[in-house]
Amino acid sequence: MVVACNTATAEAIAHIRHEMPAIPIIGVEPGIKPAVTKSQNQKVGVLATQNTLKSDKFKALLESLEGDCEFISQAGLGLVPLIESGAINSPETEQLLREHLAPLQEAQIDTLVLGCTHYPFLAPLIRKILGAEIEIIDTSDAVVKQLSRKLEEFHLLQSAPPRTIRLYSTLDADILFLSDSGVRSLGRVIQEKSAPINDISRNVRDTMMEDVQANYAVNSSYDGIVSGYNELDGFYLLSLPAINKSYCLDLKSRNQDSSARVTTWGLAPQSMTYRINRDFVYGLPTGVGRSSTEYSDDFASYEFSYASANTEGKDNVNDNILKKFRLICYGGGGYTLRLLWGTNYNGFPNQKQLTIPSEGTVAEYNTAEYGLGEYSGTLYGLRTIRTNLSRSGQVFQVGLSVPINGKPFSIQDLTVYVKKGKLSL
Repeated sequence: MVVACNTATAEAIAHIRHEMPAIPIIGVEPGIKPAVTKSQNQKVGVLATQNTLKSDKFKALLESLEGDCEFISQAGLGLVPLIESGAINSPETEQLLREHLAPLQEAQIDTLVLGCTHYPFLAPLIRKILGAEIEIIDTSDAVVKQLSRKLEEFHLLQSAPPRTIRLYSTLDADILFLSDSGVRSLGRVIQEKSAPINDISRNVRDTMMEDVQANYAVNSSYDGIVSGYNELDGFYLLSLPAINKSYCLDLKSRNQDSSARVTTWGLAPQSMTYRINRDFVYGLPTGVGRSSTEYSDDFASYEFSYASANTEGKDNVNDNILKKFRLICYGGGGYTLRLLWGTNYNGFPNQKQLTIPSEGTVAEYNTAEYGLGEYSGTLYGLRTIRTNLSRSGQVFQVGLSVPINGKPFSIQDLTVYVKKGKLSL
């Protein structure tokens, strides 16, 4: 068996080998060792998923080679969904990849380890950004050679003409379930190379599991917890009737860490069912209800405002030169956004007006069959806004102001890129 994923290898290969001792198990891990021998300036970059970089197995691998090289690790947040959606050569992928590679470029690495089995698809784009001379380490060839050795060792090499090979995929099917560590998704486990069980509630996991335990404390049982999936509107609903609270996980388009956008409801259905006409109906103590995504806030308009805390840069001696701003938001296509910023506790003397991109086609797994979305009504997805900033100071603050008029809007991620400036005396 080949565990064809770095994260799955780091998290599960020891358990798999323990459970299946009679079967040779081949794992995948970042090619740190060959990178050490390849690097000329002893500066090696590692581009991998966040889970791989945080794993004990990876940390132990780095520690075993400590002193041989300087390793600069970078998490490739958001790259896997783009690769799986086929957007390998899109401007969005290139821009995101440039942002992830910038710290490695600044560190002047001459060797880059691809620590995820998705990333070799980006090798041409990586060479375009880092230069043709960059040494890219991809362990896929080594895995194939090890597989060949194991097949020969156990006399499993096929000498007869190849037989028909059938590949099975779960296609668009998914299995969602509540575990003792949050809501999990099996996803398209055969087709995907990522870890088979995804934590789609990681952004609210601790709070949600506290509520699950609170529901258990009332009934001394988990039997009263109910859940359902609304295929038409693309959300999973987890209902906790004993505390009159529900968690609604929107699966139409995920956050960059693959978690679902989550809202909480102040009502908790005791039963749910999906009718043949695609209605999703709830059983409540007061009767039967039906959900709808058609809303207008009673046509009221109001302003969404946000201000960050005053933030210091990594260096408390040098000024921080504000260079770039990136906002990842959900919904609100076509809205006009006012960006505010300032330094050294001077409020927001600087501002800029930006327009949030219009809505696009959103469908299950971000793939619209025949170019058509699979969900009902108006759909909203993640939008990315980038702009240049100016000014410098040891402390900086940013703010947003968005007029809301009938469309949802939320901030998913806000990033300010700074550069060290002059010495402050």
